[in-house]
Amino acid sequence: MKHYTSAFVLVSTLVVLPIAGDIGACEQASQSAVAAQLSSGDPVQQRRALDAIQGIDKSDISDDVKAAMATALHRESLRNTRRYWQGRANQSVESLPDPELVGALARAVAEFGDPRAIPALSEALGTGFAVTRSLAAFGQPAAPAVLNVVTGSQSTHYAVNDGLIALRLMVEAKDVRPLDASTLAAILAAAEHHLTTKPLFIGTTWWAIDLAATLQDSRLKSIVEQFASDPNRSIAMGASDPDVVYQTQRRAADRLAGVAPLPRP
Repeated sequence: MKHYTSAFVLVSTLVVLPIAGDIGACEQASQSAVAAQLSSGDPVQQRRALDAIQGIDKSDISDDVKAAMATALHRESLRNTRRYWQGRANQSVESLPDPELVGALARAVAEFGDPRAIPALSEALGTGFAVTRSLAAFGQPAAPAVLNVVTGSQSTHYAVNDGLIALRLMVEAKDVRPLDASTLAAILAAAEHHLTTKPLFIGTTWWAIDLAATLQDSRLKSIVEQFASDPNRSIAMGASDPDVVYQTQRRAADRLAGVAPLPRP
């Protein structure tokens, strides 16, 4: 009986161990299943897919999975943007089964640093610094998409704010990752727009001040100087609280004095 048991164990082991080709096929099938879960539109399945991705070596993730992640992020970001504007318009707001899903997808996509995901990451601006930092690291290739968000009438103020930060980080790194002249001109125009157009919330003006100071343009500098010296400039942009007026003036004065803005890369 003892010999029979040993033989059975040996045979069982031999049967279940796949050959190298089978391992590759199993992994491919597994990743195909993950991609299908991400594409399902079901938040529960998408969460399971993200959990499964954590167990796969980053270098082994297939292009199909990366594409499915980017597509899922794009769709979830659009849903969140719709909800934002529905709320602003006092309309009925569509349901959001998993409010944290967009952030989880954004972090997962940003981690790969794949330039093919730039459109999805740009749509996800406003969901956290992982997206902002990832887009800034692309530099010139991502700048047009970020500019579209920063200047877009349908962008949430969260997305505009994070877009301004991403542009500022790009400008700070332009000696390492150059920006072409037309892009720099477009960034300058975006900064001026947000320094002179009353925002939904004053925070947008703060991020524009940071960007303007980084650009080192004489015209923008004069506008920042006005914010630093004249409280009425902040009031005109919607800062009614004296503390907020002071914070706006202080921010402008700090940038003129060379104090580096946060967040850093």
